[in-house]
Amino acid sequence: MDQKAAAALGKTPEERLEAAMKKDPLLSSETRGAKRISEAATYANYQLISTQGIGENWASVGDAFGFVDPMLSPGMMLALHSAELLDEQLSTKALEDALQVYSTKMTESLNAWRDLIDYFYDGRIFELHDRGSEFQTKFPFLPLGFIETFMNTNMSGMASGFTTAEPWSRGVLKYAERFVLGNTPYRSCYAIA
Repeated sequence: MDQKAAAALGKTPEERLEAAMKKDPLLSSETRGAKRISEAATYANYQLISTQGIGENWASVGDAFGFVDPMLSPGMMLALHSAELLDEQLSTKALEDALQVYSTKMTESLNAWRDLIDYFYDGRIFELHDRGSEFQTKFPFLPLGFIETFMNTNMSGMASGFTTAEPWSRGVLKYAERFVLGNTPYRSCYAIA
């Protein structure tokens, strides 16, 4: 939840948690009569992508280069990928070129993961699914099942890490967002622990 939205819910973490639970219809019905028994904890965005992951005769790998929200568990995969990518570049290019290519590819990969996770946290991924379902309900005579299968395959490839940074997969998601969501508002997804 961004800081502006959080501030609108209250001044303290406890106020914000209780306001969010009352404001959301599902949470309010599920937590009716509930009593908080601990402090409400908050944390800021802890995602990090290094602005300089390489230098003269050195390179950062794994979380030292960058890390993204663990919601989809990319940590170990990205750490191993970074080591593999660095080895691949060092074995095929001069040191300076290898480090630069490695840095560019790792930054692209981390940005791709961060973009994908943003789709989950801000609710776009769920809104895309809901609007697709609504369209199928509205036009049951159209054979649209193949689109759902296609999108599910694309999303599972991205969420598993196999196609997260692939231009095609990222393009499919951006195309769907542009033409399905357009400029209409979508529901935000709030994570409350």
